[in-house]
Amino acid sequence: MSQPTYNNDRTTGNCGYSSPAGPNVQDFQSGTSQETCSDRPHYRTDLNNIAKKYRLKLQYQDECRGPPHNCYWHSTALIGGIPFGFGSAPNKGSAHEAAAQQASEILRSQGFTP
Repeated sequence: MSQPTYNNDRTTGNCGYSSPAGPNVQDFQSGTSQETCSDRPHYRTDLNNIAKKYRLKLQYQDECRGPPHNCYWHSTALIGGIPFGFGSAPNKGSAHEAAAQQASEILRSQGFTP
């Protein structure tokens, strides 16, 4: 049985296991598993730092669409009440991250730095 390989590709954002099943129990027990991709960009952190540095009011507006047991999250990053980024994902945190990425990129293009 082959071990799943961990892919840490920052250029495509693909950060995870190559096996569709993900890591198996032996990976966690042996310590060969990597649960996170620590060197990928953290857009929520960047956006929070920009908002704090420039005293901007950052909020997320969230909506869950679909059945409660299988909803899909849609988040909007608002700066001073103005939408700056939108993201959708199966979980709230990933939707926030996607919205923060758009907002962070827009603010950085305008000269704001974290």
